[in-house]
Amino acid sequence: MRLFTMEFANSSSDQFVCSLTYLLIVQVRELETELEAEQHRHVDSQKSVRKQDRRLQELILQLDEAQKSHDRLKDMIDKLQAKNKQYKRQVEEAVR
Repeated sequence: MRLFTMEFANSSSDQFVCSLTYLLIVQVRELETELEAEQHRHVDSQKSVRKQDRRLQELILQLDEAQKSHDRLKDMIDKLQAKNKQYKRQVEEAVR
C-alpha cells in the first residue's frame, strides 16, 4: 500500500508541475502578446511625435516669416508716416 501511495503522490506531483508549467507558458505567451502590442503602440507614438515635431518646425518657420513680414511692413509704415509729416510741414511752410 505504501508503494501505491508514493506512486500516486509522484503522479499527482507530476501533474501539478505540468499544470503549473502549462499555466506559466500561457502567461508568458500572453505577456509576449502584450509586449508586442505595446511595442507597436510605442512605434506609432514615435511616428506621431516625429510628425508633430515636423509640423511644429513648419509652424515656427511660418511664424518667423510672418514676423519678418510684419517688421518690414511696420518699417514701411513708419517711413511713410515720416514722409507724410514732412510733406505736411512743407505744405504748411508753402502756405505761410
